[in-house]
Amino acid sequence: MSKSWQGFYSDRQVSRLAHIPLRTLYRWKAKGIINPSVRVIDFEGKVEDGYSYAGLAMIKLLRALKVKRLNLRSIITTLHHLYDRFGLPNSKGWQQAHVYIVGKKVFAQKPDNWDTTLASKHGQKAEMRVLGELFEEDGSVIVPKSFSQYVEINLDVMEGLPVVRDTRVPTYVLEMMSKQGNSIDMLAELYAPIPAETIQKAIDFEQSLDEALKIAKT
Repeated sequence: MSKSWQGFYSDRQVSRLAHIPLRTLYRWKAKGIINPSVRVIDFEGKVEDGYSYAGLAMIKLLRALKVKRLNLRSIITTLHHLYDRFGLPNSKGWQQAHVYIVGKKVFAQKPDNWDTTLASKHGQKAEMRVLGELFEEDGSVIVPKSFSQYVEINLDVMEGLPVVRDTRVPTYVLEMMSKQGNSIDMLAELYAPIPAETIQKAIDFEQSLDEALKIAKT
């Protein structure tokens, strides 16, 4: 299986990691703008639909571009074009991709030798956005750059949930235990040899997800 289609993220996990209110996610699904790409069946036969890492990353980029109130279907077409061309988001090709915004529509263009930052089409100004700007802000799309030294998403570990880098310890577990009253020193002792600083950063990462989602709901 291609790594891009590994991982499983429920609606609630996508909502949190992509900073999208659940009601918005459900609305996009109802309109057919996004669709679950993974189905799992537990030992009791219960079926749950969710998203692969590729789906999660695309939804996060969709949200980032939607902030400009652009045409959703145009954004989706652009992102699928880039995915077909460059593969999984995070690649250098994505970081160099030029996205032109004309009115409320968005167009993609391959990197070239032109250093154009403003174009004109049919008398309208067209803004160019290099997706690398988003990668600079968000690091690996899902994990912000400021946390990438401490937190990672490894599709071979914990079904792609954020974990402490080079471990199998999910960051949400550390935040949950912190809320239960465990101090950073206690957690560092319990999860040795993970340094206390790394545990604090992992908890900060989870709290940043909560804060970003709270802002998105306003």
